[in-house]
Amino acid sequence: MRFLEMLLLVAALGALSVPAAAGDVVPSADVKGDLAKLESYRTLAEKQDERIPLMRQLAASGGSEVCARFITLLTDEFEHIREEAQELLVELKWPGTDELLLKQGVGSKEAEICRRCIEVLGRRKCEAAVTALMSILKGQRENVVRVAAARALERIGSEKARRALIDGLSARGAAGGASAAALGRLGVREAGSKIERLLADKDGLCTAGAADGLAALGPDDYVVSLCRVADHKDFRARIAVAQALGKLTTAELAAQAQGALEDLLKDGDWRVRRRTIEALVDLWQPLSVNLLLVRLSQEKSGLRYDLVHALEDLTGERKGYAAEAWTFYWQQVGARRGLAERKARPAGGWLRSPTAALVQEAGEGNTTVLFEVPVLNQDCVFVVETTGLMSSPVAGDTRTRFEIAREEMRRTIKGLSKDANFQVLTYRYVSNIPPLRQRQAAFEKGLAPATSENVTLADQWLVKRDIFGLCAWYENIASALDDPRVRAVYFVNSGVLQRGVSTRWDKTRELYMDVTRFHPVTFVNIGLDMGYQHTLDMQAFVESLGGRFQLAKWGK
Repeated sequence: MRFLEMLLLVAALGALSVPAAAGDVVPSADVKGDLAKLESYRTLAEKQDERIPLMRQLAASGGSEVCARFITLLTDEFEHIREEAQELLVELKWPGTDELLLKQGVGSKEAEICRRCIEVLGRRKCEAAVTALMSILKGQRENVVRVAAARALERIGSEKARRALIDGLSARGAAGGASAAALGRLGVREAGSKIERLLADKDGLCTAGAADGLAALGPDDYVVSLCRVADHKDFRARIAVAQALGKLTTAELAAQAQGALEDLLKDGDWRVRRRTIEALVDLWQPLSVNLLLVRLSQEKSGLRYDLVHALEDLTGERKGYAAEAWTFYWQQVGARRGLAERKARPAGGWLRSPTAALVQEAGEGNTTVLFEVPVLNQDCVFVVETTGLMSSPVAGDTRTRFEIAREEMRRTIKGLSKDANFQVLTYRYVSNIPPLRQRQAAFEKGLAPATSENVTLADQWLVKRDIFGLCAWYENIASALDDPRVRAVYFVNSGVLQRGVSTRWDKTRELYMDVTRFHPVTFVNIGLDMGYQHTLDMQAFVESLGGRFQLAKWGK
């Protein structure tokens, strides 16, 4: 059954990840005329949806003028146009594409053009770009550009690119860390000792990248050095170290890392603790259970659910949420019986949100519900889509999607515990010229305690929302993570990617996994009035993120 579920998930994600330009596209019959038309549409709000089909026709024709225009579109005011131009450049067949990308793109003084062209060259596996990329990696460009150069060299993957990455380790900082991680993923074992030395860097991203590189090479030979930096001042480095230690392969090596894992499991930053819980499942050793049991008796936050989920995964048993019951089982039976057969790691990782039934079983922590989803007593953000898609009536009801979402969210907020901090926000994209990106929040200063006064303010904020614009799905989530205290995000939406930094499912997943690696929130996506197939697709997508999908139900 598990195998069948995985097949269905892979199939659904495959359908979601079809390239935007897939299918038969008729080449432009008048390249110069269509280029002029493309330029004229740039400042017309009502023509924005016609630009991408026109770009695809031009890409099918190719040529220097088309390539040059696409490079300039990498800084278009509309981010979805930038993304489309980048994707089309990756697939462009014109023979001079790489040369123009290097000259006009990588040579550009604009960081956005330079970065995106570097990414394109990496995906095109352009060997001719290696020298330029190595120069950027060790140069004075912005960090984001230098990191992009390291990742592009990894994609190229040739012997020359690998030597460039080894040379790039001397850049240290974020770029050095990116080089270290790339070398590890490429399996360049001779770089191991140089990567190991970067662990001691003061820059957290450098240490994190080095830990990633050693984890990819196999951390067994570097366990002592990894443990030595488990107390790095940067929480991102500590998370990366925990994840690297989770890949140790023997009980003896796990025992060497016990002290570091104990410290990480009681780290003062909840983000480090949550990722360490997950790393102990990856480790899959009896030591994992011992450490989790100790922490279960001490943890007072919602991470108790993660600890129990981890114990269930490792043992294959259900013993409730009491530390005493788990300890009794392990001491009397479990330690002798051993761990359950190791399972495949889920696409989105081991962390998951508890179901309503499990929360009820635990007997604590549940303060209220949102469309049957338990809302735990922890700092959280409620995100609601307020675009034009939410203005249509739902099937079998006279109310609109937003009216149903608003009514349910108002009830939920009124049921919050006074101990909780919360926020309510929305992010949308208004396609005027220039485009307007709107982030609107109930509380300007961020999370606020759930006092009666703040609950009333949030209620009034919801009532006053106007409904228009286009959905920027990823930005709605990313904007909720501005505050490191946020532990859960509940997003009520129509499930359509219309605008924003990405409108592609595969790229959106990549962005989400990047932003939540060091901010591992519990994510619940609540879909409103979706069609049957879109519901299945959205569920597969959200579960691939490690999130939970809930189809909203409502009554009169």
